[in-house]
Amino acid sequence: RKALLESDVVIAPLAVGSHVDHVIVRHAAEQLGRSRLFYYPDVPYAQTNTAALTRQSARMKTLGYSVTPQQLSDWIAAALCYTTQIRMIEESAGPLPALLAEHANGDGLCLYSLSDRNRELEVSLQH
Repeated sequence: RKALLESDVVIAPLAVGSHVDHVIVRHAAEQLGRSRLFYYPDVPYAQTNTAALTRQSARMKTLGYSVTPQQLSDWIAAALCYTTQIRMIEESAGPLPALLAEHANGDGLCLYSLSDRNRELEVSLQH
């Protein structure tokens, strides 16, 4: 908490799939008491449980963004480092690279916020 500046943005998982690690991180981020707290929809849970995504983000403001092909490639490479998770994810939702590409190329790339203070972040994401 002491290391955070007032201008810092905190981005935490929305914890759509109730993955224990994501729930812990979300609760820890919320304990910071920051108005500049944003949530990202967890892949593949946001894709496979759209009802939970809709329910959890219903009162939130949405901030969409896009990624470059290189950023998508880097994201896929980083996700493939989670070797203990890949098999479980792919058995339940399909090939991980395809899931991430579908998410990035569809309408899924967004952050959610309970605050109206997302305009500054929106501008920075567009550059």
